[in-house]
Amino acid sequence: MQNEPISIIAQQYPKVVIPLIDSAVNNIRVVVFDWRFYPTISASPVSLFNAAIGAAAKRGVQVRALVNNDLIVQKLRAFGCEARRLNSTKMLHTKMILVDDVALVIGSHNFTQHAFSMNEEASVLVRLSDPQNDFVKYFEALWGV
Repeated sequence: MQNEPISIIAQQYPKVVIPLIDSAVNNIRVVVFDWRFYPTISASPVSLFNAAIGAAAKRGVQVRALVNNDLIVQKLRAFGCEARRLNSTKMLHTKMILVDDVALVIGSHNFTQHAFSMNEEASVLVRLSDPQNDFVKYFEALWGV
């Protein structure tokens, strides 16, 4: 089936998600609990993932991210992304990337070295038919909080 979800198990995350980021044309929306940067390990899966995010922003893709701490906000803004910390009393625990409003990656992966190489993690890539889907609405509602 063409729109069957694609399983992303453990270390497969960067192999599946980086090409998706590279294919983004209009926008990338990110909501994530933990996002790390490893400037001294440029070939690590997380560094390659981060480079793809930065490259997307540089080529004019609108990248917006909701994260849990101000240091991540600063790093993403330096990449040319729009980023903010969620202004809520609730914990931001979602882990999702929405590319061009119709490609959704959602699951347990944070954007960390452990999540990409050591932990038992599971996520899924789903192609959504309606660009005005509930995940776009969810992101926009959180962005506006």
